[in-house]
Amino acid sequence: MNYDQLSLLPYCQGVMNEALRLFPPVVIIPKLCTADTTLTVPPSSSLPSSSSSSSFRIPKGANVFLHIYALHRNPKHYVEPNAFKPRRWKAGGKGGGKEGGEMEQCVGVDIDYFAFVPFSLGERSCLGRKFGQITVIATLALLLQR
Repeated sequence: MNYDQLSLLPYCQGVMNEALRLFPPVVIIPKLCTADTTLTVPPSSSLPSSSSSSSFRIPKGANVFLHIYALHRNPKHYVEPNAFKPRRWKAGGKGGGKEGGEMEQCVGVDIDYFAFVPFSLGERSCLGRKFGQITVIATLALLLQR
C-alpha cells in the first residue's frame, strides 16, 4: 500500500469521519473573543418559542467555548445525527472556509464547512490532522485486508 492508494478507500474515510463526528477527540474548544462581536442566531423550527432571530453581544476579551460534541450531533447538519452511518460521507467534495481545501460532504447534502471540526479549523487547528487521518485509514485498510 502507498499514499496514493489511500484516497481509493472512501468507505474507510467514511468510517473515520463518522467515528470523529460521533466521538470527537476534543469535545469543547476554548476561544478568546478578540473584538466586540454580535452573534445572531436564526429562529429554530424545533423550538416553538423561537419565532424570530436572537442577537447576543459578545464583548472583546470574553471566553467562548465551542461545543463540538453538540455541533456534530445537530440534526440541522446531519440526518439521524446519533446513528453511525459511514456511507453518509463521500470524499472529494469542495469545502469553503479560509483553508479552501478538500472537505467531505454528506451524500445528497452538502455539509456546512464549519459543522465538522474534529481537529478545529484555521491557523490554530491540529498540526497532526493529516498524519492522524492517514494513520487511521491505513490501519483500517490493513485490518480489513487481513
